[in-house]
Amino acid sequence: MAALIIASITNTARDTHAVLARQQAVVVQEALNAWVAAASSGGGSLQQARATYNAAATGAQKLALIQDYLDASTRGNLTAVGNYLRSDSMIMQGNALSFSAWPANDYPSVQLSTYTAQ
Repeated sequence: MAALIIASITNTARDTHAVLARQQAVVVQEALNAWVAAASSGGGSLQQARATYNAAATGAQKLALIQDYLDASTRGNLTAVGNYLRSDSMIMQGNALSFSAWPANDYPSVQLSTYTAQ
């Protein structure tokens, strides 16, 4: 009986980390969308925004682009590792966020994927 309770608690904790990781992916995608909108309006163009985004080669550089569109607690939970962003919840799940390339006639996206050490 005790083993069943421990397994249930463990599964609940794992599910909680998975939900948090997915929510963080959505928040980062929303920040990226806001950055694209701001960078491509006013005096900027979509081509300039794309060039700036694609020039940011690492997770840290892409995070720097969107950091003004993240609240402080979310920003504080994200750590750039190579081309990835990770949080405690993602680490517990073995996941990380990565940014897609932004080719012409497409749109950049944030993917939650299995983390592979670089």
